[in-house]
Parts: sequence; C-alpha cells; structure tokens
Amino acid sequence: MAMVLEFFVERFLLKITNFAAGEICKVLCVREEVETLERRLARIKGFLLTAEQRRHVDPATDTRVRELKDVMYDADDIIDLCIIEGGSLLKSRASTTFAVCNPSSSQSSSYFGSIKHRYEISGRIKRLNDRLKEITEDRSTIPDVENVKIDPPHRPERSPGTPSIEVKADIIGTQIEGAAQNLINSIVEISEKPKCVVFGIVGMGGIGKTTLARKVFNDERIIQNYPIRVWLCVTKKYSETDLLKEMIRSVGGNVEGAKSRAELERKLVSLLSKNLLLVLDDVWSPEVWEDFLKNPLMHEAASNCRIVITTRDENVARNLGDNVHHVEKMDEECGWELLWKTVWDNREKGDISRFKEIGTKMVQKCDGLPLAIKVLAGALRSRRSTMEWEKVLRSDLWKMKKLDENVLGVLFLSYEDLPSHLKQCFLHCSLFPDKADMYRKDLIRLWVAEGFTEENGELSMEEIAEGYYEDMIWRNLLQVDPTFVDGSRCTMHDLLRSLAQSLIQGEGVYVSDLQSLNSDPLTKLRRLSTSNIGERIQLPDRIVEEKCLRSLLIFDSPRARTIGDDLFKKLRNLRVLLLNDTSIESLPKSIGELSHL
Repeated sequence: MAMVLEFFVERFLLKITNFAAGEICKVLCVREEVETLERRLARIKGFLLTAEQRRHVDPATDTRVRELKDVMYDADDIIDLCIIEGGSLLKSRASTTFAVCNPSSSQSSSYFGSIKHRYEISGRIKRLNDRLKEITEDRSTIPDVENVKIDPPHRPERSPGTPSIEVKADIIGTQIEGAAQNLINSIVEISEKPKCVVFGIVGMGGIGKTTLARKVFNDERIIQNYPIRVWLCVTKKYSETDLLKEMIRSVGGNVEGAKSRAELERKLVSLLSKNLLLVLDDVWSPEVWEDFLKNPLMHEAASNCRIVITTRDENVARNLGDNVHHVEKMDEECGWELLWKTVWDNREKGDISRFKEIGTKMVQKCDGLPLAIKVLAGALRSRRSTMEWEKVLRSDLWKMKKLDENVLGVLFLSYEDLPSHLKQCFLHCSLFPDKADMYRKDLIRLWVAEGFTEENGELSMEEIAEGYYEDMIWRNLLQVDPTFVDGSRCTMHDLLRSLAQSLIQGEGVYVSDLQSLNSDPLTKLRRLSTSNIGERIQLPDRIVEEKCLRSLLIFDSPRARTIGDDLFKKLRNLRVLLLNDTSIESLPKSIGELSHL
C-alpha cells in the first residue's frame, strides 16, 4: 500500500515532537539529531501534497517522492526503535549507574555496549538527515506549483454508535431499469424445453453490467420461477474446484469428503432438484462454461437452468449463445438523473434545477459510465452550492492521463478529493485479492493496526475506523453487498482497484503467485499480500534481504501449515500479520521477538 506523504509526515511530526521532548530521547543522547530531522520535515510540508499529484505526470518528481517516502519509512522505523530501546535503557538505568561506579561489575560490559548502541542509533538518524537534506535542497524537481486539489468536503458529523449505512436497492437510472425488465422478460418467457439457456450481458468496465445482472437476480418473477439462485464472481485465474465448492455451498450443500472435480460435479448435480438461475459475473473466457460448468448443469438428473454471464468481451458472449444484451452508455438525461438521485438520495433536495447545467457537463466528462457518475456523486454529496460544483467541473484532475489506461480521470479526481486518512484506507483495499469480499470487522482491524486512524479523545480507534468504513461507502468507493443487511460486507469495483494499484508504485502489492513478483530497484516493498500459498510460507529472497516489509497478508491458503522460524528473525520491521484461511496451528517462537507487531 502506498504511503500518502501528507498523512505520514503529519503523523510522524507529532510522534517525533513528543519523542524529542521526552526522557528517552535524553537517555539516548540523540536530541540534536532528532530536532534537526523534525525541522527539515516541517519545512517540506508545504509542497508534499503538490509533489504527490505532480509525480503522476513528471518522472523527476516521481523519483524524488519515492526517495522521500523511503526516508520517511526508515525514519519511522528508527524512532520506533529508539522508543523501544530507550524504554529498556530507562528500566536498567539504576543498575547501569552502579556498573559505572564498579567497573569490575559484570554489568559494566552491558553499560558500554549500550553506549555503542546509542552511537549507532545517532549515526543512523544523522544519515537520514543527510539524505533528507540532499532531496529537499533540489527544489527544481519538486517546485511549488499550483495546488489543484479540490477543497475537501465537510461531512456532517454522525452521532457515535449510530449506523449510517442503509442497505437498500441500488440507485439505477431509467435506462438500466428498462434494460433489466427486457432481460427478465426474456428469461421468464423463454420455452422450458431447452435444458440450459445462456444470456450474455456485454459492455465496457463501469458501464453497469453487474448492476443490471443484480437487478435481474433480485427480481420477484425470477425468484418465483427459479427457486435456486447462485451468484459467482469469476476471476481471470479462477480455480475450477474452488468455483464448484462455492456453488455447492451456495445451494446449501456440503463439500466435505469431495476433493476431485468429478466428485464435486456429482455432488452438485444431486443438489439441483429445482430450476436454477446462475450468474457468472465478469467472465473473461468461454471455457468457464464450455469446459467446466456445462457438464454438471446439462446432466439429465439436473433441473432446468438459465445462465447469465457478464463480460467485457463480446466474443466470449457470442461463443456461449445468441442471447446477447449490449449495455449502452447512459445518455445525458439518464446520466443527470442518476447523478442527482445519488447526490441527494432521500435528503431535502431543494431547488436542484440550478445545478443541472453544471451537473450535465460533468456527466459528459463521465463518458456515460454509471460507475464514474456514482463515484463523482460521492465527491459532490457534501457540496451544497453551485460555486463548489463549478470548482469540481474546472479541476485539472479530469485530464489525468498518466495512470493506468483503464482508469478514468473522474476516479482519480474523486480519490484526490479524499482526506489523507481515507486515501490510505482506499489504497489498502487493493491488497485484497481480485473480486474478494471484504468484511467491515477485518478492514477496521487492519486500518487500526496500520496506524491509519487519527486519535479522537471521545472515540476508540475501532469506532474511528468504522467511521472511515462508512465514509468509503458513502462516497461510493466501496459497494455494500446487499445480501448483508447490516452493511458488514463490501466489494471494490475492479476499475477502482486498478486505480489504487496504479497509485501503489511498488510500495505494496497483491500477487497470486510470489514467483511472479517483479523487482523494482527504485523502491523497497513495504506491504505484501498473496494467496494460494503452498504448505510452507516462504517469501522471495529479495523481500527477506531488504528487511523492510511492514505488512504481510496471506489469504485463501488452506494448504499452508508451517512458517519457517528464520522468516520472522529477518523481518524485524513487521507490524501487521494476517493469516486468513490457512491451516497453520502454531507460530514459531521468533514471532515474540518482533517488537513492532
């Protein structure tokens, strides 16, 4: 996950100010170097945000920002080390004083060893100051350009403990509503004679394919005609057995005892005693149906089924059948309707006609894509004047061209509209696997562990992080799973995930195969997320040798049973460890030596 410099420096300055004024700094004899570091960081605050934005269009600025982040990570590690080591010195202060008076004492070597350690820490801080001085003196690479960030919104405060997430039907435009009814009619009215019929929904990313499929999936007529309904998200690198297991569980079955594909197929067929509607969301290859699911669903013992697939590739849909529906871009009127419905929701609307001209111009910039319009609406929700809307319309961030080619400028604009703590949370979500369900409780724990929460005397860290979760939902950057009425499960659209990944810049990454991890000499990986690990958790030599990893997240690795003791001995800066869906029963003793964890 990429560090947001503005947030990190602000938080670090508070930490280092408190440290410089404390007893530990005095004991370690590093106050002079620490205060120098504090002054230099305070001087660069003014252009940090500008540099973060400019880095995406200027390679020289990007290099300097990477170097600054590297310094900040190292500085944070050193100050934490000072706090830990200094605390130990304070505890042993009385005994070391005795050792000075009695050189023959066995503790004298410990005393002189601590002096050597102080010099080492002081030297590391001095070298950091030298690096920071070299970077910041070259202002030509980080000039004081105009700050193009739109003003941060001021969202009305929520009462603590009052849930603000209301799970309800997704807001859709009349265009998608009409398309959904046509597709539902086709599915319900088609002859019962064909055992399986495939319907394709085709369109570019963000155009509303999943929204349309969800509307069909939850329709009352569909529920009446198809008692068994299953929704499967299909990733590019899907596992046949995992998809079969998920489908079996979705229809109320148990996968215990079935390991092979043939065993799972037989179990699935035995459960399909009633009509089935199956949605395969985001299909990239026709093989998922032709070579895999078609066999059990066409079995003579299975009931009739209707398959709805969503895909960006028309060839995939055509290969599966003739019932193909193309999702069209929204016209201006439908786009404006979707925008104002999402912005005002059920609140007092007032006179919205004065916003329509500006809003329609912004809808045009969204290229008729519902996702872009909804994310834009999330940034506009707290803006109650036409002047504020005009500022958004004129923002240079619409023109951002240097990001991933699949990322729209409006998505980057909405990201830049976030306060720095929410930027961190948004970027962190890209560490989850593609199409992963994210649970509120997991995100809250991770965000607190990562240090993203800003202290508030009235609320606990967990309550603050829960507010961040609600803000992300409110801004349409995370989508609540409608089957969870309490809003506790969500997903992130793959276009938003692509944006987050494009902003990571090598600091954090999710990889499904550790062997495919690319090496970037300009950065040191700080956060690593992966899945489908084998029996023993091992990391690439490059990661271990750098000794910079702060977070290690392991997902969906039921085969993983052991962790090498030497791994934690080398990853001394590890602060966050997540072992999700593994078979690990015990951790090596060396984990107790990780002082940051």
